[in-house]
Amino acid sequence: MYDAGPKHWAKDSTFAPIFADRSYAHLKLVFTEFEEMADTDIEKVLGKDLHGDVGHLLESLAKFAKHKDTYFAELLHKSMKGHLGTNHKALIRTVVSRCEKDMVPIKERFQEQYHKSLGSALEAETSGHYRNILLALTGCHDELRKHDPAHIA
Repeated sequence: MYDAGPKHWAKDSTFAPIFADRSYAHLKLVFTEFEEMADTDIEKVLGKDLHGDVGHLLESLAKFAKHKDTYFAELLHKSMKGHLGTNHKALIRTVVSRCEKDMVPIKERFQEQYHKSLGSALEAETSGHYRNILLALTGCHDELRKHDPAHIA
């Protein structure tokens, strides 16, 4: 990958086989080595040189392979911000897909990145039973007790 040179780093033919044929653990090692050798971030290379769906896909895969918790914290944050309000489909999809797997480190990363808890973000962006279910699924018990005093963590 590095040997291809900067002009070819983000070509489909350079990256596609690497992304398609390697495990996430291997990709993480490859990207770490690439970034040390190239003195640049792999996502910047992909985002700058590849456009459209392929670029977005490979950039997302790189983010996921390098820092899974950061990737999902960003998805949660993006689903709850913006001028058009909360993207409920994206929020539900992310919470449901991660709630039994790795929500604790995702919540920690969310707090570090955005200086507020995931629970407080959910509390601000949702309401009613919908909010309570999301708070329960994400393990945000302190915020859930505010709205559902019968909830015991």
